[in-house]
Amino acid sequence: MIVDDYFRTNKKGIWALGDAIGRYQFRHVANEEYRVLWHNMMQVKESSEQAFKTMNYGAIPRAVFSYPPIATVGMTLKKAKESGLKLLVAQTDYSLVSKGFAMGNPPSLVRIIVDADSRKIIGTTIIGPYAPILIQEVINLMYTSEGTDEKLLEAIHIHPALSEGVQRALYKLATLENE
Repeated sequence: MIVDDYFRTNKKGIWALGDAIGRYQFRHVANEEYRVLWHNMMQVKESSEQAFKTMNYGAIPRAVFSYPPIATVGMTLKKAKESGLKLLVAQTDYSLVSKGFAMGNPPSLVRIIVDADSRKIIGTTIIGPYAPILIQEVINLMYTSEGTDEKLLEAIHIHPALSEGVQRALYKLATLENE
């Protein structure tokens, strides 16, 4: 089904979202699309279409609840390389922090991709226990106007906790040449 940026179909008074529009078929995306759609429907009732909102699909989180769990948001490393942006990439595992060590250093990966010019985080992948929970702080940051790695570095993290590993991965940022 084809909808505009405000979730209106080509039929007056008919709106669509979620699986029906075929963009991202995740319940959490449909929940946000619903919030935007509801806002827009209320604007029509108030006769103020100029106040319509659009959906921000820039940082859609994804998770696979496997063993180990996998969570990603934004660009993958492959897509980031194809983007032509100058990239900084940090990659480590849970052994970087005390909690990872205390857990027996389970198989894990924390990769954060940053646009070198703007310093915005453009993608993150976390593999390991609690990955879908750990990635949430990056998701929240990516939806802010700044969304930079500096803001994640400035935040105080509980010790000992796996979330320290997300922050500390940024200490390993290094230039990645596009191939």
